[in-house]
Amino acid sequence: MDELRFISFQDKIGPQSFVQHYMLGKGGFGEVYLVEKISNKKLYAMKVLRKDKIMGQNLTRYAQTERNVLSIMNHPFIVKLDYAFQTDTKLYLLLHYCPG
Repeated sequence: MDELRFISFQDKIGPQSFVQHYMLGKGGFGEVYLVEKISNKKLYAMKVLRKDKIMGQNLTRYAQTERNVLSIMNHPFIVKLDYAFQTDTKLYLLLHYCPG
């Protein structure tokens, strides 16, 4: 069963853990990229949200709710969240890549 992975401090994951291939889509708060995890060569859809846009439009609760819902949902029509992390300027949601 796939579960949200909790990473220990030694195994810290971040943008440097992935190779970006190309942009899959763009929205009001950020972009979605096809990425490959360096350690296991698995493909993910990486949603990158800019903090300045989220905070500027007072949508912090929206971003937190999206992360929480995706992490607990287990439904065939909802993409599964594998990782979530942040930097000083961006939020990252790593989702199962579902081509097509």
